[in-house]
Amino acid sequence: METEEIIYSILPTATHYARNALFAGLMPLDIEKKHPNLWLNESDEGGKNMNEAELFQTNLKRHGKNVKMGYHKIIKQDFAKKMVERFNDLAKNDVTVLVYNFVDMLSHARTEMEVIKELADDESAYRSLTKTWFEHSPLKDMLKKIASKKIKTFLTTDHGTIKVDTPVKIVGDKNTNTN
Repeated sequence: METEEIIYSILPTATHYARNALFAGLMPLDIEKKHPNLWLNESDEGGKNMNEAELFQTNLKRHGKNVKMGYHKIIKQDFAKKMVERFNDLAKNDVTVLVYNFVDMLSHARTEMEVIKELADDESAYRSLTKTWFEHSPLKDMLKKIASKKIKTFLTTDHGTIKVDTPVKIVGDKNTNTN
């Protein structure tokens, strides 16, 4: 063992809970109590991550940070390329949030789409596919620009994957979580 560290997680690690908690700086129950207008429960209709920018803004204000902020959710490649082209505009913000959904979409597609199942039928192939995407992605271009300007960067994920040797399937009813 080279290092020992503590890692925290919210269960379930579904985006609805994890990313909202990350931006709000609060546990999901606290978000629901303090910002009921920004929280949707599992059974509520509508997008569960539609208020991330507002949650982050309230988090900054709660901590006394009056900063110029930008928030961009990147779902499509062409929008990602536009963000790279607009780098100088983004760099004028004190904080810019870029939410990349590609790897999350790839992980879901791995179980749902036959062509992705064929391309990434095991752990090694999946990681290789992800690495290939990154090497040719606008995200890498953006990170290069950030590094060239020496902009402080916080890179994170709302939830991830971990390789396990003995997987266990956990089943709950729809009221637990649709995921």
